[in-house]
Amino acid sequence: MREHVAELNANRSWLLAQLNQCACVEQTFASDTNYVLARFTDSPVVFKTLWDQGIILRDQNKNPGLSGCLRISIGTREECQRVITALQALSVE
Repeated sequence: MREHVAELNANRSWLLAQLNQCACVEQTFASDTNYVLARFTDSPVVFKTLWDQGIILRDQNKNPGLSGCLRISIGTREECQRVITALQALSVE
């Protein structure tokens, strides 16, 4: 279990660092959980595009103060890389 927690923490740190470099990300929020929260320039487009690629996010737009925010669960490094690759492709368009 300790190995799993260490891997999760490393993947979360990596994902946050990568998200902060994506042009479509306005803001990321610090997290000690198994997910990260990020505010996007166009969260509906991000949500639909990633959903269509089989990447499941949780839309937080209806929660007070979380307009434009999506919640991303921390997975394996490969899963996190898929998220970043999809976001980078969106940033180029």
